[in-house]
Amino acid sequence: MDLVVLCSGLSRWTVPHPDWRPSPPGSPGDWDRDVGCVLYEAPDPDEPLLLVDPLAPQEGDAAVAFWQMLDERVQRRRGAVVLVVLNSFHHRSAGLIAQRYAASGAVAVWAHADAADRHRGFGVPVTSSFRDDPELAKGIRAYSIEGLCPGESALYLPAAGALIVADSLLGGRDGGLRLPPITWARDPVRYREALRPSLRRLLALPFDCVVVSHGAPIVLGGHDAMAAAVGPAGQE
Repeated sequence: MDLVVLCSGLSRWTVPHPDWRPSPPGSPGDWDRDVGCVLYEAPDPDEPLLLVDPLAPQEGDAAVAFWQMLDERVQRRRGAVVLVVLNSFHHRSAGLIAQRYAASGAVAVWAHADAADRHRGFGVPVTSSFRDDPELAKGIRAYSIEGLCPGESALYLPAAGALIVADSLLGGRDGGLRLPPITWARDPVRYREALRPSLRRLLALPFDCVVVSHGAPIVLGGHDAMAAAVGPAGQE
């Protein structure tokens, strides 16, 4: 497991998802086997370690290296951890991580209100829920994304100049960004009506880095890449 630094304080790792199965292109199961996860260490050492949609390696050397890396970083933050789950399917290892550090410090788990109960059913101890634009931790904000699945959200880290998304944007085949296929949406009509406008409003934020779960992140030029993927107003 390699932890790749994207910009100051912001890192990403990828892990093969244990539930992945090959699927036809454009189908609901059409996503890359390796999924991305985010770790953010704020400049202020008193701020908690932030983990977004984390998935721990399952076994072997990768698992050993992962837990050693995470233990060291949590210890530097005096045991304070904030986990954020950005849609109803990305609980991944959030419950396992929260349980591991619950006795050593302050652990908070944030999820969208529309997905919180589903996560709790998978053993994730959601402590707080949000709908739109609360300050989850110092300077970190969450935004609801409409038109895809319940609880779909984006996380904005102004200190890093970064936007983190779950499934509402994917890494493009050409190195840019693209929208997910309509087959991923619970309601195709809402997808057509709401997904682009919901993403488009985030273009008012200043960011250069866009981190996706599926595909490669855009470290520089992310704002322009997102604008190209979403298209101008009226293109729905």
